[in-house]
Amino acid sequence: MFGTWRYRVQFPAPRHKEMKKILITSSFFYPYISGLSLYPFRLGKLLAREGYQVSALTFQHEAKLPVQETIDGVQIHRVRLHLKLSKGLINFFYPLYAWQKVSQHDLIIINCPGIENIWVSLFAKLMNKQTVVLYHCDLSFQNSLFLKLASRIVNLSSYVSCFLAGKIVNSSKNYAQTSPILKPFLHKVDYHYPLIEQALFDKFYLNQLKQTYRQNSPVIGFVGRISREKNLETLVNALFRLQKKYPQLLFVCVGPFASQVAGEKAYYRKIQSLLEEFKINYAVLGILDQSQLTAFFRFINVLVLPSNNRTEAFGMVQMEAMLQGTPVVASLAPGIAEAINLTKMGELFVQNDSEKLAQQLSKVINNTKKYQAGTKIAKKLFQTDSKNCSDFFLREFNHSNH
Repeated sequence: MFGTWRYRVQFPAPRHKEMKKILITSSFFYPYISGLSLYPFRLGKLLAREGYQVSALTFQHEAKLPVQETIDGVQIHRVRLHLKLSKGLINFFYPLYAWQKVSQHDLIIINCPGIENIWVSLFAKLMNKQTVVLYHCDLSFQNSLFLKLASRIVNLSSYVSCFLAGKIVNSSKNYAQTSPILKPFLHKVDYHYPLIEQALFDKFYLNQLKQTYRQNSPVIGFVGRISREKNLETLVNALFRLQKKYPQLLFVCVGPFASQVAGEKAYYRKIQSLLEEFKINYAVLGILDQSQLTAFFRFINVLVLPSNNRTEAFGMVQMEAMLQGTPVVASLAPGIAEAINLTKMGELFVQNDSEKLAQQLSKVINNTKKYQAGTKIAKKLFQTDSKNCSDFFLREFNHSNH
């Protein structure tokens, strides 16, 4: 079994005279909401708390965001956009920014995927900087010739970054072994579950949800960006099948949607139209803070991860749900299936099979206590001690000095 819980050796925080400057590079960064952006931000906050000077080089994905600001100890530097192609963010002078930032820092964490990472990895190698790749997923877009080409270029950039890096971190051994990009570099991959932040649940918000939707049961939840790779069409078709058995069923979405998600406004409208066509009771709650999200997990009967391509590599939200005793139904895909296989807190279904998804949802809804029995295992596996997690990265950097 793999995860940050395996590493329990404590390392002292550095003395100021030995302080190293750490740079995190990422296409998207906080306040953009996705696993790709939240993981490096959480990691940066942990390292900053340990006394390290942490900077993040990212893009100004929204014009209203300041070019520079410091949040929770992380100095965020946002490069202005010259071009935005679907989810691709481009600044023609990015290599100059990357050269400058890499030269000013001792340790480089490259958040993959991202087309611009090729510059960071090349410059880090030329300057002999210690480098770790935080590898989330392969890109796999099949919607158009342009997106296919774009995903291949980004994957090539990720391959180069992994080739040049001293260490790679991925969430799942199963995912890494099936990744055409990671497979040649398995000898330098370490496996750690995504960083999660726990918060006390918002009692007022939980009561508000219960009161607002008191006529609805069961409640099926989805947490994440409403985007094509999440495969919500299959979930909507499964909900349509379940309505006959559960006429008061409620489907609730949490997370960014429409214009809040790069390149996915039309997809949101498509899913919204399907829900209304099938007359499914639904609610879209948008982005919640961590305490509200914790309350949401306690409110729903089951969480669903219907993703059907390799851009979903683990699904950190299922970890957060399981810690609140909420079972999960997820697609049988590399990486995603691991949490359920380890904890037995849910069921899996074959990707794109809406009939099987409906069956598994019904099975979990009717046997909730059976699946909640795995909560203790989930806590043992997923409760991340932030000190241990930051120590892992620092230890790897220190090892690479020798």
